[in-house]
Formats: sequence, structure tokens, C-alpha cells
Amino acid sequence: MRLRDRVAMVTGGGRGIGRAIAICMAREGAHVVIPDVNLAGAKAVAGEVQKLGRRSLALKADVTSEKSVKAMVAKALKAVDSEVQDKIFRNMSKRAATLLKEDMDYMGPVRLKDVEEAQQRIVSIIRKLEEQGEIVVARAGEDELVV
Repeated sequence: MRLRDRVAMVTGGGRGIGRAIAICMAREGAHVVIPDVNLAGAKAVAGEVQKLGRRSLALKADVTSEKSVKAMVAKALKAVDSEVQDKIFRNMSKRAATLLKEDMDYMGPVRLKDVEEAQQRIVSIIRKLEEQGEIVVARAGEDELVV
């Protein structure tokens, strides 16, 4: 299993080629995040991934305002374990990490629905940055995955 315990994000994974890629990545050992405009399709594929013994998260992805990025990231990070949070914070300046932690503390408990919506907005921003050439997201079949 080349992707054992890695996390892959397959945009448009709710049907067609995206579905096939998501299933393939799960068979290779990856946990799969499936953002798609069709949430029902994404949930169906997430169920298939889970039947393969991998974790999966279906998200409804849409285009949103970048002004909400800060709150969105804070919400999204509230739902992940401390190991993932630490990885994110280590890749930020100390000042930015401190401000984000303060935002997370300030907002208190959040509903799971709000966290999922925030995660969806992150996916949209990643797509936009990729289209602008600001980041590179490798796809299946390439040596490395940036997710």
C-alpha cells in the first residue's frame, strides 16, 4: 500500500473519474476527503471508501469569499486532533499561529455542520490557488501527494 495512512483529497470525487481515483487511493491505503458540488454523490463514494476500511469525509464544495478564510481555518482546525493542528501551526509564522489559536479559543465550541462548511471553503481556496499557479497539488499516479 503506497499511500498507507496518508490523506488524499479528490476534488470532484463524487462521480466519474474522480470517484475512480478516490476508490483507487483508498485501495492504496489512503484516507480520502471527497469535496464535490453534489454532496449526495460525495457521500455515496465516501461510503464505498469506508467499506474498503479507510476513513472518508464527504464535503459540499463551493466558491466563497476569501474574507472568511481566517474563521474558516479556525473552525476546520477545531475538528482535527492536536497532531494535525501542530503540523499546521509549525508551517505558519509564530505570530500567525498565535493569532489563529486565539481565534480558535475565542470562538468556543462549534457545530459539526459549521466545521464541515469551513472545510469546504478551504477546498475552494485550494482550487483557486492551484488555478492561479500559487500552489501545486499532485494527482494520483504521481510520486508525491500534496493535500
